[in-house]
Amino acid sequence: MKLSGYLILTTPNRMRFSAWPRNLKYWLKREKIVPGPTEEHVREYTPKELCKILEEVGFDVLRLDFIALNPYLLPIPDRVYKVLDKISDCCKILKLMTKWDMIIVARR
Repeated sequence: MKLSGYLILTTPNRMRFSAWPRNLKYWLKREKIVPGPTEEHVREYTPKELCKILEEVGFDVLRLDFIALNPYLLPIPDRVYKVLDKISDCCKILKLMTKWDMIIVARR
């Protein structure tokens, strides 16, 4: 029997600029696994790494996007946060660098 269905997955975006110091630290140590900033996230992935893993286990990635501006960016009022979040949606590189999470929709 072949299992099929959809997967909707969210996980922290390791490419956000606030993660760069940690990424650099592990890169300099030549370690491939970069843990998250909290114990809840044993490992963080780049979009490319996560898509590759999903494809290796038989999923077709249908959509990859970035959500939620980094909540630890600045201590700012909600209305300012919402405006900055909208601005960061305007181009792919801003999303990649500022959004805290990525969301993937895949099918098998």
